[in-house]
Amino acid sequence: MIIMLENPIQTYKAFNKVDGKLVNRYKRVFEIGKEYFIEGKIRFGNNGNGFHSCKNLEDTLRYFDFLNEECTICTCEIKGEISVRNDEYYGYYDQYSSSYLKLLKELSRDEIISYAKQIRHNDIALERFIRDFYLTQEEIDYFRNKYKRNPHVLHTLDYFKGTTEDYQMKLKTY
Repeated sequence: MIIMLENPIQTYKAFNKVDGKLVNRYKRVFEIGKEYFIEGKIRFGNNGNGFHSCKNLEDTLRYFDFLNEECTICTCEIKGEISVRNDEYYGYYDQYSSSYLKLLKELSRDEIISYAKQIRHNDIALERFIRDFYLTQEEIDYFRNKYKRNPHVLHTLDYFKGTTEDYQMKLKTY
């Protein structure tokens, strides 16, 4: 579905960090505070056209290897022509491809973890975050304690994080 927005909405976009620079999957370098425009028909995919971003922070983790690479997440504004995609194949992901993008801020690790600690809309969102984001033992313990009565979240923690030694081994093969 294509929509036109004159007023910007806030989204999240993930990047690899290469020599301190924000680099997308197509090796394009982006900078905080800059505005980016693209012409042509907006569409998704590797051969698509537009700036991809996500409504929810945890959805960005699908596109980059936060477990094994240096990655980061930025808050963004998008507007103009926007293709909206709801992908339910691997769970529910809200994705956008837009003709306009402005990077507002690179989130710190503490801000990313704080966001995850506030996920309340569903267990699947939290499970995806736990699965795809590198967590310290202290962070694992926090989620284990906070969700000690939630078998879905505990199962995700056990399976994807396990003991610290198991977790480090999974990172090498995941």
